[in-house]
Formats: sequence, structure tokens, C-alpha cells
Amino acid sequence: MTELWDIILSPYGLALYVGFWVLKLMFGGWVIGKMIAFLPVKARRKTQVTLARLGLRGRNRAA
Repeated sequence: MTELWDIILSPYGLALYVGFWVLKLMFGGWVIGKMIAFLPVKARRKTQVTLARLGLRGRNRAA
């Protein structure tokens, strides 16, 4: 079990962990963007305004 912790806590293990989370967040953002495109116009506008208010999406960004 100690070999596992040695790998996880090594610089390469930490870099892989950070890379995993970066990719996961980017993919999640891409999925949310694709899902917004399928919403009706009113719901899409409301969702975009809400995401912009939360700082997760630019106000002037076209969907």
C-alpha cells in the first residue's frame, strides 16, 4: 500500500491528479454549453443570464 501512496504523492502523481480535474472541468463546461443549445429560447436566455451572474459565462457570448 505504501507504493501506491508513493506514486500518488510524487510530483508526477500530483500533476496527473491536477490534469484530471482540469480536463473534468473543461469537459463539464463543454457539456453544459451543448445542453444549453437544446433549450427553448426563453429558458436559454434565463440560463445564460444566471450563469453570467454567477460569473460562469460571459454576458455577450453567443450560444
